[in-house]
Amino acid sequence: MSAAPQQRAPLATNYPFKAFNADETIVTINATLRGESERCYVYVENGQEGTTNWEAIADFFTARVWEEDTRLFGEPYIVTNTSPKIVILYYRMKNDKGSEEKNILGFFYSRDMQTSGAIPGNEYSNGMNIFYMNLSFPYGPNHSEMQRTLFHEFQHMINYSRRTLVNGYPRMCTWMDEGLAESVEHYGLGTYGDSRVKSMNADRSGRLANGCSLTVWTRDADDINYGLAYTFLQYLRLQSTSAGWNILRTIFDHPSGDTPALVAAMSATGGNSNLNTFEKMVYGYHTARFLNADSGLYSFGNERNNFKFTPRSPSKTINSSTKIIAGGALYLPTDDRAALAAYSTDGSGRPSGAGASIRAYPHLP
Repeated sequence: MSAAPQQRAPLATNYPFKAFNADETIVTINATLRGESERCYVYVENGQEGTTNWEAIADFFTARVWEEDTRLFGEPYIVTNTSPKIVILYYRMKNDKGSEEKNILGFFYSRDMQTSGAIPGNEYSNGMNIFYMNLSFPYGPNHSEMQRTLFHEFQHMINYSRRTLVNGYPRMCTWMDEGLAESVEHYGLGTYGDSRVKSMNADRSGRLANGCSLTVWTRDADDINYGLAYTFLQYLRLQSTSAGWNILRTIFDHPSGDTPALVAAMSATGGNSNLNTFEKMVYGYHTARFLNADSGLYSFGNERNNFKFTPRSPSKTINSSTKIIAGGALYLPTDDRAALAAYSTDGSGRPSGAGASIRAYPHLP
């Protein structure tokens, strides 16, 4: 365990925090300190403390979340003028209709770590290392999904503070930041993200079957986006057997914060030489989801039983108006062996009429 943080005056026992509802309206949450450990303060919205053992949650953060996240990614920069420890605020989040928001587990807001009032938007900053947990989520604070979220949101804090505030790097692109946050849940708890894999296989929205992008993160991002980001990075980890989990730290530390970091990390850690471009990584990943081979490039290795996927044909007709955004893939089963064979010998690898960035990869049964 690393050295204890320097002790300064803690926050007041009762504290008025600025927070957001799901529609991004600013609310003031009056909260009381309910738990404290070496690394964190746990504040709970007044009247919402229930029967939860908040001291146990504070201890869990120090013993598990802090230890595992910092082992993988390093320690966060600590905003020193307000709180000497990480603050975790539990409160009931509302949606845009004023009802309880039941879909969001938690979030991190980077402006909380920017204390200058001259920065636009910083009138909403709490000026401290804080992230937020939603008590309106249907499961209680001790549920496994809520525990996973502690690992997840703390990674976002470490990522932003170390890359941007300490090293002066650009912010990591969203899908990679989310993929690392999902991955540290797996690393920290030692259990894979089965809910993400199940959501991808169910694909109730049809977004995965219709080529949901790996790399473009939109405001309506859902389980499919999180699942793609998480399982893509797990594919790279399992293809880089000599580095294992350390490949994620190499990605994290790279100045780029975008796809060049993936290529550099695969090279620096002695990863699979067949994955030396981002295009090859995307192809290998989507093909591994399709084939789930026992070993080799199209495999999730010795964790293939965890990462089993059900390929689905698009739920809408593919025509000239169909859009595939970067990193997306369509599974188009066909019995036309002649057409598949022709694709396999076509130098461009593109189906007729497709744009320059579209590739077709046939797999003959």
